[in-house]
Amino acid sequence: MKHKSKLIPPKRVPYQYHLSLWAQSWYKGLPVLCNKEGLVCEYLDKIHSVLIKSLEQSSKVFVVRVDLSFPQYFYAIGEEQLSNASLNLFIKNLRYRLGQYAARKRQLELRVYSVDFDYVWARESGDVNCRPHYHLLLLFNGHEFNSLGRFSCHRESLYNRLGDAWGYALGLREGEGAKYIYIPDGGQYMIGSSDPIQMERVFFRASYLAKVATKDFKSGFHVFGGSRV
Repeated sequence: MKHKSKLIPPKRVPYQYHLSLWAQSWYKGLPVLCNKEGLVCEYLDKIHSVLIKSLEQSSKVFVVRVDLSFPQYFYAIGEEQLSNASLNLFIKNLRYRLGQYAARKRQLELRVYSVDFDYVWARESGDVNCRPHYHLLLLFNGHEFNSLGRFSCHRESLYNRLGDAWGYALGLREGEGAKYIYIPDGGQYMIGSSDPIQMERVFFRASYLAKVATKDFKSGFHVFGGSRV
């Protein structure tokens, strides 16, 4: 009589027992960040699904890693601690600004590819003041955008649109939002459907958003999300 091997259930994320921990260095054939507290399996799956969706929609995808922070005077209190309203405003306003950009190009009878974008985000909190900040992966049609453009003020660039959208979400004056966005070194990628090496690089970089460390799973608010797939 053969003995059936006993299945060992995956370890669960503390305070979020519907989420499972991932401790291996590869996920679905792609490399991931090794972190001593582990990664969230469901978050890795979301990142993978969003990347695949973007590549199905466009043969070239321009990927940007961006961090959004709050001014020093910002302290989340009450319901604000449980809300991601600022992030939602950022996404909504960025769509609006890109829509305006596309409309101006059409008026000039220039070719316009899709300006819609996909995204994945993770919310983390500082150790000292518990001020939240966001890590994002933004995915644009690579035929329309291939760089963030110039970082200087008063330029028509994707970088400035990101800054202005975040400034709008924070209630700041035009041009002030760029002070609170940060593009990590090497945070821009162009990937194609037939470019497995670049896909590996992007997924490895994006897996940082899935780490358990520095996420507040106790308070009940959402700490991770992304585009519908």
